[in-house]
Amino acid sequence: KEQLLWIGTKEDGLYLYPLINYSYHKASDFNLPQLRVNDIHIDTLDNLWIAAEDVVIKKGNSGDRSIFTLQQFQAIFTNYVNKNFKDKYSYLNDPDGSYLKYQDLIAAKQYHFPNPYARSNGKILPPKSLYKPLKHDVLIHKKLQEFNSISEDSKGNIWIGTNVGVFCLDQKNRITYFDIEGNQFKDFYIDSRNNLYAASWSDLFIYPDINKEASFNLFNYYPPICLLVFI
Repeated sequence: KEQLLWIGTKEDGLYLYPLINYSYHKASDFNLPQLRVNDIHIDTLDNLWIAAEDVVIKKGNSGDRSIFTLQQFQAIFTNYVNKNFKDKYSYLNDPDGSYLKYQDLIAAKQYHFPNPYARSNGKILPPKSLYKPLKHDVLIHKKLQEFNSISEDSKGNIWIGTNVGVFCLDQKNRITYFDIEGNQFKDFYIDSRNNLYAASWSDLFIYPDINKEASFNLFNYYPPICLLVFI
């Protein structure tokens, strides 16, 4: 509404274009050694949010600033990994997995996550189709490396995407990690209805409301493989 255009760069700074003039904000303006910007967002209160590779910055209208480092998020991610990963991804190492088996495990409180064979659209995956030991090894060893995107939900919470999943920063600056069954995510977006879109190098995950329900719909980049047999 003020006709301002913010442009983030990978070369340690930001450009601000108001009408025909512009200013440049470099890393040292934020007391940082570098500022490699991946995404920017202006929230409903006109605060500017900057997602750089290793830092998230909130810049208020009055000039006040808050800085959140990758190390803060790393501690939360590591705690989640240590508490949950072994149990959560055990189905990828289960050659006899099925929807009914995991329903029984959940009922017996032996599996503490949503049924991996169920999708939010009601689809049930075939038995044994999630047995993927190589994927299991990749996921349980994924490492937090960078911030890549930033957006805002209908309640004013800020969602910060990373290569391993997404974090929610609420209005009291409390950080919550939401793990997503994938690795090397490139972009995240949450819309006004709180649908979360998570894009990796080959997949698109859509969570109808990740705060309430961890099931998702998955869209894969690769089309089905057709095998032609000539006789």
